[in-house]
Amino acid sequence: MNTSLVQLGKMTYYEFRMHWRGRALLVVMLAIAVMNIFSIWIFSSNTLPIELDMTYAAVGLISAPLTLTLAVLLPIIISDTIPKDQQYGVRELLDTLPVPHWVYLGGKLLGMWAGVLLGLFAVMVVNGIFYHFTIGALDLRLYIEMWLVAGAALLVINGSLGVLIPVGQPSRRRAVILMVALFVLPFAFAGQIFDTASLLAYINPIRPAIVLYYIANMGEQVSGNLTAFTSNDVLLTIIAGLIELTLVGVLAWGWLRWKENRA
Repeated sequence: MNTSLVQLGKMTYYEFRMHWRGRALLVVMLAIAVMNIFSIWIFSSNTLPIELDMTYAAVGLISAPLTLTLAVLLPIIISDTIPKDQQYGVRELLDTLPVPHWVYLGGKLLGMWAGVLLGLFAVMVVNGIFYHFTIGALDLRLYIEMWLVAGAALLVINGSLGVLIPVGQPSRRRAVILMVALFVLPFAFAGQIFDTASLLAYINPIRPAIVLYYIANMGEQVSGNLTAFTSNDVLLTIIAGLIELTLVGVLAWGWLRWKENRA
Protein backbone atom coordinates (compact mmCIF):
# COMPACT_ATOMS: atom_id res chain seq x y z
CA MET A 1 0.00 0.00 0.00
CA ASN A 2 2.85 2.41 0.81
CA THR A 3 4.32 1.81 -2.64
CA SER A 4 0.97 2.48 -4.27
CA LEU A 5 0.59 5.74 -2.33
CA VAL A 6 4.05 6.87 -3.42
CA GLN A 7 3.12 6.03 -7.02
CA LEU A 8 -0.15 7.93 -6.61
CA GLY A 9 1.71 10.99 -5.33
CA LYS A 10 4.20 10.94 -8.18
CA MET A 11 1.46 10.41 -10.75
CA THR A 12 -0.52 13.30 -9.28
CA TYR A 13 2.49 15.62 -9.37
CA TYR A 14 3.30 14.59 -12.95
CA GLU A 15 -0.26 15.26 -14.11
CA PHE A 16 -0.34 18.56 -12.26
CA ARG A 17 2.78 19.71 -14.11
CA MET A 18 1.53 18.43 -17.46
CA HIS A 19 -1.73 20.37 -17.15
CA TRP A 20 0.09 23.61 -16.45
CA ARG A 21 2.72 22.99 -19.14
CA GLY A 22 -0.07 22.94 -21.68
CA ARG A 23 -1.86 26.12 -22.66
CA ALA A 24 -5.44 24.84 -22.42
CA LEU A 25 -5.85 25.11 -18.65
CA LEU A 26 -4.20 28.52 -18.60
CA VAL A 27 -6.57 29.74 -21.32
CA VAL A 28 -9.58 28.47 -19.33
CA MET A 29 -8.48 30.29 -16.17
CA LEU A 30 -7.73 33.50 -18.04
CA ALA A 31 -11.13 33.30 -19.73
CA ILE A 32 -12.90 32.98 -16.36
CA ALA A 33 -10.84 35.84 -14.87
CA VAL A 34 -11.40 38.20 -17.79
CA MET A 35 -15.13 37.48 -18.03
CA ASN A 36 -15.50 38.00 -14.28
CA ILE A 37 -13.62 41.30 -14.43
CA PHE A 38 -15.91 42.38 -17.26
CA SER A 39 -18.97 41.38 -15.19
CA ILE A 40 -17.68 43.36 -12.18
CA TRP A 41 -17.05 46.36 -14.42
CA ILE A 42 -20.63 46.20 -15.74
CA PHE A 43 -21.92 45.92 -12.19
CA SER A 44 -19.86 48.91 -11.02
CA SER A 45 -21.08 51.09 -13.89
CA ASN A 46 -24.74 50.60 -12.84
CA THR A 47 -25.80 50.11 -16.47
CA LEU A 48 -27.97 47.05 -15.85
CA PRO A 49 -31.62 47.97 -16.61
CA ILE A 50 -32.96 45.83 -13.76
CA GLU A 51 -33.37 46.09 -10.00
CA LEU A 52 -31.00 43.69 -8.28
CA ASP A 53 -30.59 42.26 -4.81
CA MET A 54 -27.19 43.76 -4.04
CA THR A 55 -26.26 40.87 -1.77
CA TYR A 56 -26.48 38.35 -4.60
CA ALA A 57 -25.96 40.51 -7.67
CA ALA A 58 -22.16 40.54 -7.73
CA VAL A 59 -21.87 36.86 -6.85
CA GLY A 60 -24.48 36.01 -9.48
CA LEU A 61 -22.64 37.92 -12.19
CA ILE A 62 -19.31 36.35 -11.23
CA SER A 63 -20.77 32.84 -11.01
CA ALA A 64 -22.06 32.85 -14.60
CA PRO A 65 -18.67 32.64 -16.39
CA LEU A 66 -17.31 30.31 -13.70
CA THR A 67 -20.09 27.74 -13.74
CA LEU A 68 -20.64 27.68 -17.51
CA THR A 69 -16.91 27.27 -18.15
CA LEU A 70 -16.48 24.48 -15.61
CA ALA A 71 -19.69 22.71 -16.62
CA VAL A 72 -19.20 22.67 -20.39
CA LEU A 73 -15.75 23.83 -21.47
CA LEU A 74 -13.52 22.19 -18.85
CA PRO A 75 -14.55 18.56 -19.62
CA ILE A 76 -13.86 19.16 -23.30
CA ILE A 77 -10.50 20.86 -22.70
CA ILE A 78 -9.15 18.07 -20.47
CA SER A 79 -10.71 15.17 -22.39
CA ASP A 80 -7.31 14.22 -23.84
CA THR A 81 -5.78 13.51 -20.40
CA ILE A 82 -5.85 9.71 -20.86
CA PRO A 83 -6.06 9.33 -24.69
CA LYS A 84 -2.79 11.24 -25.17
CA ASP A 85 -1.01 8.49 -23.19
CA GLN A 86 -2.39 5.96 -25.65
CA GLN A 87 -1.55 8.11 -28.66
CA TYR A 88 2.05 8.76 -27.60
CA GLY A 89 2.79 5.24 -26.32
CA VAL A 90 2.99 6.22 -22.65
CA ARG A 91 0.19 3.80 -21.78
CA GLU A 92 2.18 0.84 -23.13
CA LEU A 93 5.16 1.89 -21.01
CA LEU A 94 3.03 2.16 -17.89
CA ASP A 95 1.59 -1.30 -18.57
CA THR A 96 5.10 -2.75 -18.15
CA LEU A 97 5.37 -1.20 -14.68
CA PRO A 98 3.66 -2.40 -11.48
CA VAL A 99 1.21 0.52 -11.40
CA PRO A 100 -2.32 -0.48 -10.29
CA HIS A 101 -5.16 0.81 -12.41
CA TRP A 102 -6.67 2.71 -9.50
CA VAL A 103 -3.36 4.51 -9.02
CA TYR A 104 -3.26 5.45 -12.69
CA LEU A 105 -6.83 6.77 -12.73
CA GLY A 106 -6.51 8.34 -9.29
CA GLY A 107 -3.33 10.16 -10.26
CA LYS A 108 -5.00 11.50 -13.40
CA LEU A 109 -7.94 12.82 -11.38
CA LEU A 110 -5.95 14.24 -8.46
CA GLY A 111 -3.45 15.92 -10.77
CA MET A 112 -6.28 17.55 -12.70
CA TRP A 113 -8.03 18.61 -9.49
CA ALA A 114 -4.84 20.14 -8.11
CA GLY A 115 -4.12 22.02 -11.34
CA VAL A 116 -7.63 23.44 -11.70
CA LEU A 117 -7.94 24.27 -7.99
CA LEU A 118 -4.73 26.25 -8.10
CA GLY A 119 -6.01 28.23 -11.06
CA LEU A 120 -9.44 28.78 -9.50
CA PHE A 121 -7.89 29.99 -6.25
CA ALA A 122 -5.79 32.52 -8.12
CA VAL A 123 -8.82 33.73 -10.10
CA MET A 124 -10.93 33.95 -6.93
CA VAL A 125 -8.32 36.14 -5.20
CA VAL A 126 -7.72 38.38 -8.24
CA ASN A 127 -11.44 38.89 -8.90
CA GLY A 128 -12.12 39.53 -5.21
CA ILE A 129 -9.39 42.19 -5.05
CA PHE A 130 -10.65 43.82 -8.26
CA TYR A 131 -14.19 43.88 -6.86
CA HIS A 132 -12.98 45.40 -3.56
CA PHE A 133 -11.18 48.29 -5.23
CA THR A 134 -13.83 48.79 -7.93
CA ILE A 135 -17.09 48.54 -6.00
CA GLY A 136 -16.34 48.15 -2.29
CA ALA A 137 -16.76 45.59 0.46
CA LEU A 138 -17.67 42.12 -0.76
CA ASP A 139 -19.80 39.60 1.12
CA LEU A 140 -16.93 37.16 1.64
CA ARG A 141 -19.12 34.42 3.09
CA LEU A 142 -21.37 34.31 0.04
CA TYR A 143 -18.45 34.85 -2.33
CA ILE A 144 -16.39 31.97 -0.92
CA GLU A 145 -19.51 29.79 -0.66
CA MET A 146 -20.14 30.28 -4.39
CA TRP A 147 -16.60 29.21 -5.28
CA LEU A 148 -16.75 26.21 -2.95
CA VAL A 149 -20.24 25.01 -3.86
CA ALA A 150 -20.41 25.82 -7.56
CA GLY A 151 -16.72 25.76 -8.44
CA ALA A 152 -15.62 22.69 -6.47
CA ALA A 153 -18.74 20.67 -7.30
CA LEU A 154 -18.43 21.23 -11.05
CA LEU A 155 -14.68 20.58 -10.93
CA VAL A 156 -15.07 17.27 -9.11
CA ILE A 157 -18.07 16.05 -11.13
CA ASN A 158 -17.73 17.43 -14.67
CA GLY A 159 -13.95 17.73 -14.58
CA SER A 160 -13.60 14.10 -13.49
CA LEU A 161 -16.08 12.93 -16.13
CA GLY A 162 -13.98 14.78 -18.70
CA VAL A 163 -11.00 12.66 -17.67
CA LEU A 164 -12.72 9.28 -17.25
CA ILE A 165 -15.31 9.08 -20.05
CA PRO A 166 -12.75 9.14 -22.93
CA VAL A 167 -10.64 6.41 -21.30
CA GLY A 168 -11.18 4.05 -24.24
CA GLN A 169 -10.55 6.57 -27.01
CA PRO A 170 -7.36 5.96 -29.04
CA SER A 171 -6.68 9.61 -29.93
CA ARG A 172 -7.09 13.09 -28.54
CA ARG A 173 -9.28 14.15 -31.46
CA ARG A 174 -11.80 11.38 -30.90
CA ALA A 175 -11.88 12.17 -27.18
CA VAL A 176 -12.69 15.82 -27.88
CA ILE A 177 -15.39 14.89 -30.41
CA LEU A 178 -16.98 12.50 -27.91
CA MET A 179 -17.08 15.10 -25.13
CA VAL A 180 -18.42 17.81 -27.43
CA ALA A 181 -21.25 15.47 -28.43
CA LEU A 182 -22.03 14.60 -24.81
CA PHE A 183 -22.18 18.22 -23.71
CA VAL A 184 -24.04 19.58 -26.75
CA LEU A 185 -26.73 16.86 -26.96
CA PRO A 186 -28.47 17.89 -23.68
CA PHE A 187 -29.35 21.25 -25.23
CA ALA A 188 -31.73 19.35 -27.52
CA PHE A 189 -33.82 18.67 -24.40
CA ALA A 190 -33.83 22.28 -23.20
CA GLY A 191 -37.39 22.09 -21.89
CA GLN A 192 -36.69 19.14 -19.61
CA ILE A 193 -33.25 20.43 -18.58
CA PHE A 194 -34.73 23.39 -16.71
CA ASP A 195 -37.85 21.60 -15.42
CA THR A 196 -37.27 20.53 -11.80
CA ALA A 197 -40.07 17.99 -12.19
CA SER A 198 -37.96 16.19 -14.79
CA LEU A 199 -35.16 13.77 -13.95
CA LEU A 200 -33.12 15.31 -16.78
CA ALA A 201 -32.79 18.49 -14.73
CA TYR A 202 -30.56 16.57 -12.31
CA ILE A 203 -28.70 13.96 -14.37
CA ASN A 204 -27.75 15.94 -17.49
CA PRO A 205 -24.08 17.01 -17.63
CA ILE A 206 -24.81 20.73 -17.90
CA ARG A 207 -25.86 20.76 -14.20
CA PRO A 208 -28.39 23.64 -14.58
CA ALA A 209 -29.21 23.78 -10.87
CA ILE A 210 -25.58 24.56 -10.02
CA VAL A 211 -25.09 26.85 -13.02
CA LEU A 212 -28.24 28.92 -12.39
CA TYR A 213 -28.58 28.86 -8.60
CA TYR A 214 -26.63 32.05 -7.86
CA ILE A 215 -27.67 33.76 -11.08
CA ALA A 216 -31.38 33.24 -10.40
CA ASN A 217 -30.99 34.73 -6.91
CA MET A 218 -29.56 38.03 -8.21
CA GLY A 219 -32.88 39.86 -8.05
CA GLU A 220 -36.61 39.45 -8.37
CA GLN A 221 -36.72 40.49 -12.02
CA VAL A 222 -33.91 38.13 -12.95
CA SER A 223 -35.33 35.23 -11.01
CA GLY A 224 -38.66 35.83 -12.67
CA ASN A 225 -37.06 35.09 -16.03
CA LEU A 226 -34.93 32.15 -14.91
CA THR A 227 -35.76 28.84 -13.30
CA ALA A 228 -35.41 29.41 -9.55
CA PHE A 229 -33.48 26.34 -8.51
CA THR A 230 -33.32 25.87 -4.74
CA SER A 231 -30.48 24.67 -2.53
CA ASN A 232 -32.19 21.26 -2.44
CA ASP A 233 -32.04 21.13 -6.25
CA VAL A 234 -28.32 21.91 -6.06
CA LEU A 235 -27.83 19.14 -3.49
CA LEU A 236 -29.77 16.61 -5.59
CA THR A 237 -27.76 17.60 -8.66
CA ILE A 238 -24.49 17.06 -6.78
CA ILE A 239 -25.65 13.68 -5.48
CA ALA A 240 -26.76 12.59 -8.96
CA GLY A 241 -23.46 13.78 -10.41
CA LEU A 242 -21.43 11.86 -7.83
CA ILE A 243 -23.42 8.70 -8.60
CA GLU A 244 -22.71 9.20 -12.31
CA LEU A 245 -19.04 9.77 -11.52
CA THR A 246 -18.85 6.59 -9.45
CA LEU A 247 -20.41 4.50 -12.23
CA VAL A 248 -18.12 6.00 -14.88
CA GLY A 249 -15.10 5.46 -12.61
CA VAL A 250 -15.96 1.77 -12.15
CA LEU A 251 -16.46 1.37 -15.90
CA ALA A 252 -13.13 3.09 -16.64
CA TRP A 253 -11.32 0.82 -14.17
CA GLY A 254 -13.09 -2.23 -15.62
CA TRP A 255 -12.11 -1.23 -19.16
CA LEU A 256 -8.44 -1.00 -18.17
CA ARG A 257 -8.65 -4.43 -16.50
CA TRP A 258 -10.34 -5.91 -19.57
CA LYS A 259 -7.72 -4.43 -21.89
CA GLU A 260 -4.91 -5.75 -19.68
CA ASN A 261 -6.35 -9.29 -19.64
CA ARG A 262 -6.91 -9.19 -23.40
CA ALA A 263 -3.31 -8.24 -24.14
